Amino acid sequence: MNMVRNSQTMVKSRTDVLAALAEGDVTNYAVRLVTSGVMITSALSSTIGQYFEAIVTDLVLNDEFQRDVHQVLGCSIDEGSISVEQAHCPHPMFPGSKSFRYHLIYPGVA
Repeated sequence: MNMVRNSQTMVKSRTDVLAALAEGDVTNYAVRLVTSGVMITSALSSTIGQYFEAIVTDLVLNDEFQRDVHQVLGCSIDEGSISVEQAHCPHPMFPGSKSFRYHLIYPGVA
């Protein structure tokens, strides 16, 4: 999947990324949004709702990201995550990272 870099998909903060996802601005096609240690990919809607993939690296403060997710999507990342995988190695998209977690998130399912 190619990284999309244009004014419509690149945003400046995690809150902007989450707001775009919550508003459906980047749904039904694969778009990667990368900001300060977090990459969120909008995924296709399913029968139980729209879902997102999030890669959260050790470069971001977990509490801050949790707050952003809850404020914008209405669920904590733990409540909304139906799948979590962890890797203790750098993520290739984030030079300087040492580990990352992959979340599959269904907002509002919990």
